[in-house]
Amino acid sequence: MNVKSNKKRKTTKVKKIGNKFTILCVIPSVVLMAILCFISISITTDISCKSLKMSMKSQAEGKVVTADTNIDNEMRKANIFKRRVELAEIITNENLSDAERKEILCSAVLEISYVLNCFSDVHILSTNDNMYIGKSGVTEFNKNVYWYNESKSGKKDPYFIASPMSEEENKEKHMFTYIVPIVYGNDIVGQIVLGLDDNYVLGVFNLATNFKEQVWAIISQDGEIVHHNRGYNEKTFEVLKMKHENAVNGNNLDDSRTSFNGQDYIIHTKQINILDNAVLLYVVPVKEIFTQYYVTAILIVVISIISIFIIAVCIRLFTKKIVNDINDIRNSISNISKGDYAKELEITSNDEIGMLVDDINGIIKKLRYQAEHDMKTDYYNGSAFAIKVRNAVLKDKKSSHAIIRVDIDNFSFINDIYDWSVGDEILIKVANILKMSFDETAIFGYLGNDIFVVYVPYTEIDVLITRVLKASGLIKSCEQRLQIVAHFGICDIKDANDDISIVCDHAGIALKTVKGNMLVTYAIYNEKFDENHKTQKFVESHKQIALDSGHFFIMLQPKCNIDTGEVVGAEALVRWKNPDTNEVISPGKFIPIFEKNGFIVNLDRFVWEESCRILKSWRDKGYDLIPVSVNVSRVNIFHSGVVDYFDMLVKRYNISPDLLEIEITESALLEDNENRLREVIDKLREKGFRVLMDDFASGYSSMLALQTLPFDVIKIDKALIDHIDISENKEFVRGVVAFLKDLKKKIVIEGVENEWQKEALKDTGSKIIQGYCFSRPLCLEDFEKYAFGKDEIQSEDE
Repeated sequence: MNVKSNKKRKTTKVKKIGNKFTILCVIPSVVLMAILCFISISITTDISCKSLKMSMKSQAEGKVVTADTNIDNEMRKANIFKRRVELAEIITNENLSDAERKEILCSAVLEISYVLNCFSDVHILSTNDNMYIGKSGVTEFNKNVYWYNESKSGKKDPYFIASPMSEEENKEKHMFTYIVPIVYGNDIVGQIVLGLDDNYVLGVFNLATNFKEQVWAIISQDGEIVHHNRGYNEKTFEVLKMKHENAVNGNNLDDSRTSFNGQDYIIHTKQINILDNAVLLYVVPVKEIFTQYYVTAILIVVISIISIFIIAVCIRLFTKKIVNDINDIRNSISNISKGDYAKELEITSNDEIGMLVDDINGIIKKLRYQAEHDMKTDYYNGSAFAIKVRNAVLKDKKSSHAIIRVDIDNFSFINDIYDWSVGDEILIKVANILKMSFDETAIFGYLGNDIFVVYVPYTEIDVLITRVLKASGLIKSCEQRLQIVAHFGICDIKDANDDISIVCDHAGIALKTVKGNMLVTYAIYNEKFDENHKTQKFVESHKQIALDSGHFFIMLQPKCNIDTGEVVGAEALVRWKNPDTNEVISPGKFIPIFEKNGFIVNLDRFVWEESCRILKSWRDKGYDLIPVSVNVSRVNIFHSGVVDYFDMLVKRYNISPDLLEIEITESALLEDNENRLREVIDKLREKGFRVLMDDFASGYSSMLALQTLPFDVIKIDKALIDHIDISENKEFVRGVVAFLKDLKKKIVIEGVENEWQKEALKDTGSKIIQGYCFSRPLCLEDFEKYAFGKDEIQSEDE
């Protein structure tokens, strides 16, 4: 910067700017500040009150909308209005005994309670036999219950009952109770009584401000105070009583700033339509606004005035030097404002401006680095990686070029079990290992979560794969607390014009085909993977439609006596038929996806209920009943209501619990929650269910857990018997069977495909097997022929 040239001319210009600044800026600013301070003090009260009013209105409207939406959704989810038609038929059904009616109504209470969240209490009143049924049992109905209203008891449409606050504590009382009359013909034969959770009401409608003396209340349509937050300033509470008295007398108190007993208040009311047109009332004393504002306002005014004079003096002193330098700096950093970090400032000097330039240049370098790199791994981010790779491909015309995508198995599980800091440590270790495994020609990128990408130029694919396997081995041994497993997807860059992000996606598609496979480390992308990717998209987008439309169906695979071939049980297996192509989609293509997105919960329950329907149909046909086992996913086994749900199902279909066997996959032990798992198993067994460990010896089981968890049956995975023809393997299987028998466990061996496997298993002491050597999974009709008759059947296609 040439500051010395034209020094005299610039000095004169600086002096003129300084004089103009003093006259045209500083003095008018001081005068304007004084005027603004005076005006601001005059209008502060009105603005603050309006702001508070808007906040109260916004809160009230938002809370009412939230309550309307939540309660309406609860009613839809519970299908209350369809249920009351079903309940009317049950209550008036003369063919049912009192005990049968009581059992059905108890199940209905459990089903409604299971799906409701906002309502903490569910009862069904049967007026024909005066039964009052809740989760705690059946009692005789007493009209003295808090929610009963003689004047409304004849209404046939649903209505809310508001119960005002009382000094007497009543744990069964709710502020609002939703009454759904059960109508049969023109008669009311019962009531569905839903107690709205008081904690939910208070949580939704509570007024959120930082004022100590605020009051809020809910007032019923009849003018009774259902709830208020007593305990605050008594004068403030008098406003609430005034509003209550006005409501009782039919005089509406409009939302306003109101004076009462010499004090001003901000009041807002909002009608809660869904709660029988109750009124939500918010009251805040104006004096608290003033108390908070005046000190701050005066302080701001004083500081502003002092700041104006200090700034004016400083600007006057430094105008001569800074004005020109700032203009030069401003011109130099114009490119930075456009996001161009390539050029640094060229201005140099030995004063503060020079130091400022050095700092700005440091910021430019840091911004440029941050714009291109991930701070955690020190790898390029996605956009910078694509640019660097494209440039590298354009420069190297001789080599082949590949993108390697790296993903860590069960990384989210590692974060859940440990914490994010451990996960970050592992990511950094993996990043360092990848840099060690590939030479300096490689380019490294990090796409977030646990996804790495590496660009590698190569001449021989075998050398590239050797480096991949080397990296895999180092990653497995990099952490002492647990074994880290990484899988790799490889995709070639065919042309320099290829979109690098698409090549990365293709490498990811290849990687997904081997992820979770302990025997295969990498996969190289080809066009066949696109078909699998399309299948995954189809599964994701059609899952709910398929469940609603009946595209999922049950196949049954027999469990047979190894000596006689007699069918002693069955396993329910779900299948998905695409109605457009008539293709039966393999569970291996949709179950892993559903376990990740949570849809497995819905699919599990479909299988459970279908299995109960099948058992009921067998009983109705007079067959000798055999147990059917159903799988429970890891997501469902730890659900708080899973035991009650199974209990409700067998009661609904009137089948013995020991006919519906519960298969818990061995991988559920990965949840590291053995106490919780034991509690669930114990509860299931108390209800009469038999519990099976599925996939034993597939790679996850703990011998200690096997001895301590109360499983009734152990299903040995096919991996243990695939090579049973080898004598050492046969002896090992014999030992496992003997060990399980010593533990008093029943045993089922699954995946027995060949006759020689069956014969070898006879020598090990095995009695019950499941597999293709007897039968593949069968449709219901064919299974019934196989298990209960001797007609020809056709099994499931491979």
